[in-house]
Amino acid sequence: FHPNVAVSQSNLANVYSDLGEDERARDLLEKALASDLNNFGENHPTVAVHQSNLGWVYKELGEYERARDLLEKALASDLNNFGEFHPSVAVRQSNLANVYSDLGEYERARDLLEKALASDLKNFGEFHPTVATRYNNLIDIYAHFKEW
Repeated sequence: FHPNVAVSQSNLANVYSDLGEDERARDLLEKALASDLNNFGENHPTVAVHQSNLGWVYKELGEYERARDLLEKALASDLNNFGEFHPSVAVRQSNLANVYSDLGEYERARDLLEKALASDLKNFGEFHPTVATRYNNLIDIYAHFKEW
């Protein structure tokens, strides 16, 4: 497939996901990811975007291990392509942390959220809405430690 087809598939998948039609979103994102892997290879930033989007849909479908695997690949790719403090890396860390939390891996979730928070503080400053979201996500994780 031409790369533009994968972009269209991904955009349509996002609409389906917003409508709660996650199975349809999954099918389109799987096709888009396969196309981009074929066209660009594993370490291209576009591949990481599709891995991340598909991983999130798997999370929504309750397929946490599949979600984790894709989100770990997307994070590794973005770290390689952009470095530790790029905003995309923080997004991948946060998304993966959500899946780790769903899997009961709270320490791993906490570690990733703390890294994402440090990056967002550096990039956006203390009063940015994204920073507030990271703090909120960390509070949710810290609550699990209190439950132990």
